[in-house]
Amino acid sequence: MKPDVFSEALRATARIACCATLLGCGPKNTAPPPVAATAGDQQDGACEPRLLAFLETSDNDEKLAEKAGDDMVSCCVQIIAGTELGDDRGEFGACCAIADSMDGMCYPWGPPRPPEQAASAVESHRRAMAVRLAARGAEIGHMLDLRARSREAAPHLNVSPEQLRRMAVTTWKGRMINEYQSHGVFLVLAERLAEVGVSAVDVARCREFAAEERNHGVLCGAVVEALGGQASAYTPDTAPMPRHAGVDPLEAVLRDLLSICCLSETVAVALIGAERLEMPAGPLRDLLTRIYADECGHANFGWRLLPTLLPDDAAMKQRLGDYLATALAHLEAHELAHIPDREAPAGGEMLGLCSGVDSRRLFYATVEQVILPGLRSHGLHAVV
Repeated sequence: MKPDVFSEALRATARIACCATLLGCGPKNTAPPPVAATAGDQQDGACEPRLLAFLETSDNDEKLAEKAGDDMVSCCVQIIAGTELGDDRGEFGACCAIADSMDGMCYPWGPPRPPEQAASAVESHRRAMAVRLAARGAEIGHMLDLRARSREAAPHLNVSPEQLRRMAVTTWKGRMINEYQSHGVFLVLAERLAEVGVSAVDVARCREFAAEERNHGVLCGAVVEALGGQASAYTPDTAPMPRHAGVDPLEAVLRDLLSICCLSETVAVALIGAERLEMPAGPLRDLLTRIYADECGHANFGWRLLPTLLPDDAAMKQRLGDYLATALAHLEAHELAHIPDREAPAGGEMLGLCSGVDSRRLFYATVEQVILPGLRSHGLHAVV
């Protein structure tokens, strides 16, 4: 990543976060109307049992990458994405070997669900175990199938090196899944904003974000299809948004708003913005610009709404600061899990294959130079 790209992406993100009440969100989104989900999008599927059956037929880890096809790789991408911090299932390690064989780059897109407040070590372990036990007896996941709609939106791309094509398919498929699944985060956030009396206009805007995230999934799938892949994958059932037990509804919704918009989507603005600046002009950059404009709006929404909801209550601000330490650690784990610590191949910027090394630096710079100062300006001090 060139130094000027790094700096400009960081400056653009700062404008979104620190001047949210004064600035717009970049170019107006001229994308077609968001694609709504239909009952035919998902079919019953069992990703984890399929993986376990596959592992039983493999002699050792060294042969996993050779035997795994695209379908098993996409399955593993989702198991990795859906694994909670501290989850020590054996299949997680196997999936790392399989997914790494496809060399996917940089796909932490789509805000993850906010974390719960950090509890004691014993309580955290008990909750994690309860989640794993519940998952064993439940439906593991579904088939996300965006092929038909993604093919309609597929840009025309010319890719010669096979290595780049395979890496790009894996990367954009990971983005497709993360983006499409994250629509539920905004639907729940909209409901909770309505519960605390936020204006109908802002609640409706938040619901639009959910439709935009689904549309982002279709657009990312369009790149997969354009590159010769299939915009479909087994996806694990996502955990529900935490209710933040023990705090009043306003403080709970502030936790969600901070985690989703002021943290996750602000980082997304920086990372996608840098990728867009490095990408040459063409249909793929046009597609990325549509996604980028929406992500700017999501981050801006949080920074704009925060001061209108945050009461002049020192005790609540102290508690929110404590929660933000948990949220930032959760965000770091999510980002690093989806940004491999390696350089992109030569020519990778043409297909959105970012340098993991530079993207990690940009992530930490965004936290240190944009997010933490922005929070402090509202009296929120996260100890990190």
